[in-house]
Amino acid sequence: MASARKILVVEDDTDLADAMVDLLTEAGYRVMYAHDGAEALGVLKTKTPDLILLDLMMPWMNGWEFLEHQARDQRLSAIPVLVLSALDRAEREIEAAGFLRKPITAEQLLMAVDRLSRPKSA
Repeated sequence: MASARKILVVEDDTDLADAMVDLLTEAGYRVMYAHDGAEALGVLKTKTPDLILLDLMMPWMNGWEFLEHQARDQRLSAIPVLVLSALDRAEREIEAAGFLRKPITAEQLLMAVDRLSRPKSA
């Protein structure tokens, strides 16, 4: 990978987040991590990832609230979001570049991240 694509993982389950960060790092991505939506917005003030992996059910600022903030910010609204959730109804209720229902496999995650983080010209 000539220039490693940057991924922001937003997940409050630290075991799951650690596993995703390790998997993506081993696959050659540059990975950033935030514990909830508010922390993710802080990260996004100085960094611009190619893709955001977003849990919906989190403390302080959940995934729905994060998506509302992202949509209102012109700089952030263009960043694709892959939502990860165990909620069945969530896929129908949100607009995102992709959706994976938890639990997910490493293969499912890597395939979705590769597809969604590619430059648009590819």
